[in-house]
Amino acid sequence: MLSTVVLSNENQTCRGWEAPTSTGGGGCHYDFSGYSDMAIGLGQVFGFHFRENFDHPYDATCIRDFWRKWHISLSSWFKDYVYIPLGGNRKGKVRTAINKLIVFFLTGLWHGANWTFVVWGLFHGCFLMLEEFVPKLQKLPRVVAHIYSLVVVTVGFVIFRADTLSQGWMFIRKMFSDFSMSAAGNSLAMQQMTPWFIFILVIAVLCAAPVNSLVKGIRSKMTEGSKGLAVCGTIKSVFTLVLLLWCMIRLSGNAYNPFIYFRF
Repeated sequence: MLSTVVLSNENQTCRGWEAPTSTGGGGCHYDFSGYSDMAIGLGQVFGFHFRENFDHPYDATCIRDFWRKWHISLSSWFKDYVYIPLGGNRKGKVRTAINKLIVFFLTGLWHGANWTFVVWGLFHGCFLMLEEFVPKLQKLPRVVAHIYSLVVVTVGFVIFRADTLSQGWMFIRKMFSDFSMSAAGNSLAMQQMTPWFIFILVIAVLCAAPVNSLVKGIRSKMTEGSKGLAVCGTIKSVFTLVLLLWCMIRLSGNAYNPFIYFRF
């Protein structure tokens, strides 16, 4: 549901950071993480237990940390079947950096035979290689490190979501150079800033944070005693059913919008 709302303005012409941040990072995250969680839940129904595929990747403090949290199943597969057979980190820093660059070249190519995916993979590989040779990047103050990670990931998603490299470069150039406040741009921004969009955006930002420990703490307090456990279970069941019905109504009223990774 969050991915549907975040991507609702994807096909409109947006300036600056509007399109990349809404359609790239947020859209891909909630789209992919959402149906990964659905697959995990359906697997548990049939007795299968799958590991989490996303672990709050936007809380990462470096690109290395980001890939420990993003698309864990894919990164784990490439680690076990490509990175380690190439030698991993056992043959010095230079060979380690080359191995990571090869892995991320193949990661980009895995997404599709398009230069945008290849460059996106190499883009991440270059920053991993940079962090290998400049370890201070992994020891920055947490706020600075978090901003660094978000900027790199967001710029990378611009390349990932662009149809061509030239289009991706145009978006990146506008993100860092085009700060003009034209009437057309302001009008488009105001059209997007509806109360519904702002509400969902706030929820999306909150859910991207590592709030699991907070939720578990609240749940443990609410479930103290058998009565509290029953009340908490009832609230959870009712909320889940209402949310499911609401999502079905929202989806039935929209045009056909397949999830982003449907083509991969």
